[in-house]
Amino acid sequence: MNPDKVAEIRNRLHDAGLRTTIARITLLYILERSTSPKTTAELLEEAQPTINDRSTITRVLRDLEDLGFCHRIQSQDEARYVRAKR
Repeated sequence: MNPDKVAEIRNRLHDAGLRTTIARITLLYILERSTSPKTTAELLEEAQPTINDRSTITRVLRDLEDLGFCHRIQSQDEARYVRAKR
């Protein structure tokens, strides 16, 4: 991960009132570098070994979505997540 980008993400999370956990930083970093919406399974795969369980991914995505850092796109089969333009 790019240290400057990590510092910038850390500052934005802190400014939004969130603790800057490695899981939040990692998922936001992945979403911001992604060119297409990601499923939780895809995010879990990309976040290995930093994040190793789906429940953490789900919880962090909910936190990020609640504060407008990402958007959930629900389809018939599963949800996908994209970064929000902030």
